[in-house]
Amino acid sequence: MQYSFSKRTMVQTSATAEISALAQQKKKNGETVYDLGIGEPVIAVDQRIISAVTDAMKQGRTGYPPAAGYASLRESVSSWHNRIAGSSFSAAESLITPGGKMALYMLLQALLGPGDEIVVCSPYWVSYPTMAALAGGQVREVRTSGEDGWKVVPEQLEAAISERTRAVVFNNGANPTGALYNSKELYALIRKVHDRGIVFISDEVYSGLVYDGSTFSSAASFPEFSETVVIVQSFSKHFAMTGLRVGMVFADQQIIRHLTALQSQTTSGAASISQAAAEAALKDADEISEHVRSTIEKRRNHLYLELNRLFKAELTRPAAGLYAFVPASTFAAKYGSDTGLAMRMIDQARTAVVPGSAFGAPGYIRISFGIPEPEISAGLEAIHQALS
Repeated sequence: MQYSFSKRTMVQTSATAEISALAQQKKKNGETVYDLGIGEPVIAVDQRIISAVTDAMKQGRTGYPPAAGYASLRESVSSWHNRIAGSSFSAAESLITPGGKMALYMLLQALLGPGDEIVVCSPYWVSYPTMAALAGGQVREVRTSGEDGWKVVPEQLEAAISERTRAVVFNNGANPTGALYNSKELYALIRKVHDRGIVFISDEVYSGLVYDGSTFSSAASFPEFSETVVIVQSFSKHFAMTGLRVGMVFADQQIIRHLTALQSQTTSGAASISQAAAEAALKDADEISEHVRSTIEKRRNHLYLELNRLFKAELTRPAAGLYAFVPASTFAAKYGSDTGLAMRMIDQARTAVVPGSAFGAPGYIRISFGIPEPEISAGLEAIHQALS
């Protein structure tokens, strides 16, 4: 049977998911594959979180949760976020979602109509443009460069805003570049957006993965912008709970009520046992998140030592995130396209990476340092041998 699908849902698979699927297929075929494309911290889930999940199941906590999330968890996440971010959200200004990705999807569904626009900084996370398109909207890109630390300045942001702009989607601790904005830089950007009466969606899921003694500045730390700023957070990167799918939105109650209704008609919310896991994580939040952060920082340092050694490079380590965003020319002087180079790496070196084109930045390769050091070394060595 030939099926007919709606035009608005004719989207491509996420580039990161596609690369991951290729890697998994090779593993299924018995090949050894080094997954440097993976977008998660590959760390065992803390035993206290595992115990909370099994306890919840034994106690029968397996029914439908409240659409906005359990009241106890909403209280806990608000307190946690206020402590780490300098915000002042109440439980009523929080929403528990099945992952940070769903939080962003619902926000754009709620805010955009046909022809409306969002502004994003390029390189951007692969799903922002598709999410906007699924809501009937379009994307205006503000291009950044490695020479400027992959950072946007207020004048660039202001110039990109049009009469059809409904939101700026901003990723601090950016995927794929690791760009980290300080409080002064962040304030200046939000000020421009606030003055235009536009929503500033701050994707802060990498806020727990900040290195070299740096601190993370949250967009929610400025009380004067409380009606402008919406925060998206996630348990995935903070607590290495990616598959449990628990995200958060912090925003004005009007937005939370609207998203709660939308969630009640779609996903029904995050799974009950996943919310039990989240509550357990928050009881020992500092200890668990610091273990994840310090482990990933060691892997980042190892990746850059190996990159610079094998490819005779002088690459600078990112201040945050999970990724090295490396010029494709580092690996091959004549590489054709970054997409072609990435395919050569998976085919010839059995090492998965993601081409920069997926992030709106051709000529780069994104390499994850989420996996253990021995696998990082083996993957980079395989690339070096295959391309030399």
